[in-house]
Amino acid sequence: MQGRHLARGLLSWIIVHPYRALWRGRALGFVLAPVLLGFGALMTATIAFLTVLMEVRGVAEGGYPVAVTMLAVAALSLALLVWMLSTLSRKR
Repeated sequence: MQGRHLARGLLSWIIVHPYRALWRGRALGFVLAPVLLGFGALMTATIAFLTVLMEVRGVAEGGYPVAVTMLAVAALSLALLVWMLSTLSRKR
């Protein structure tokens, strides 16, 4: 039971800490936030693709709303990544 709480705390720290560091203007946030945004965009696009593929092959039904939602999240993550990188390049 204790290991589960430790893993949950570690996972939330890994996800939240870069954004908190970015909010506070620390260097670690400027390094890790784009990595997490890019990873999130790629993962949600992959989930959308796999959902559509499963729907087409008849493995699962009703996956199109999930795919559309995942593509919307991927587009949002990608837009935030582009915005952040363009903002950083203008500050130089």
